[in-house]
Amino acid sequence: MTQLQDKTLKILKRGRKQPAEVAKILGVDYQKALSCLRTLVTLDKIIRDKQGNKTYYRREGDCALQDLFRPKEKILKNLKVNTSKKYYLDNSKNVSYGGSTGLGDVARSYENTIYLGGE
Repeated sequence: MTQLQDKTLKILKRGRKQPAEVAKILGVDYQKALSCLRTLVTLDKIIRDKQGNKTYYRREGDCALQDLFRPKEKILKNLKVNTSKKYYLDNSKNVSYGGSTGLGDVARSYENTIYLGGE
């Protein structure tokens, strides 16, 4: 990481800030500060929050309790997918007509509704 990124992380350690505030504290122009903030977001070092039309940046794990009770790496490491199920469009329910149930040929239902007017 560059020195600018390290300084930005230290600034965001004190709380969430807008890009203009970060630029003013660092003494750099707005575009350079914004570029640094966006780089840190892509590196998963900081989090971007939007409230209305304002964008705030904050460090991940601002709170010590959050780091203690919700360690992201530990949760992802222990995550295991047991089964997976694939759904195909041809095997889906035919819902183009109000009262019909069960599995139907979807291509035929699209043909009826689009080209023949359907019901």
